[in-house]
Amino acid sequence: MALWQYVLCQVETGKLKPNSVTKRLLDYKNALKNLTTPQGKQLLNGKHLQGKLMAKVAFHAF
Repeated sequence: MALWQYVLCQVETGKLKPNSVTKRLLDYKNALKNLTTPQGKQLLNGKHLQGKLMAKVAFHAF
């Protein structure tokens, strides 16, 4: 499976086998999604969020 497919299909949906690494990935994803401006607008959307998640997955994979 390609890295982008793994991030889109597994990490973003939360369909991962429970272990310490996947818990860190899900916590990181939630932290990124919770970054907001004082007005409540999300700072990272779509491709920005996916890019950061792919970097984190690659970091933990290698």
